[in-house]
Amino acid sequence: MEEISKEIIEKAKDGDREAMGEIFETYKDYVMRSSYIMLGRIEEAEDVTENVFFKIFTHIQSFDIERDFRPWLSRIIINETRNYISKNK
Repeated sequence: MEEISKEIIEKAKDGDREAMGEIFETYKDYVMRSSYIMLGRIEEAEDVTENVFFKIFTHIQSFDIERDFRPWLSRIIINETRNYISKNK
């Protein structure tokens, strides 16, 4: 999987929708696969994927640009999946 550039992340932090779209396109399959592995149902994984990207784009300002993006994203996936399970199971 390719890693998104710091430049794209900076643009997304500044509200650039094209940069946000690039983040989405780069990581959508990773987010979907990860949530599907934890949930086992495609419909639930789709819901979590939507929640993950909402969380990313509403909290991207808190992301430290000096760190790798993927671990931050992975933590959001795990947290959103856990939240989904606790609300829907």
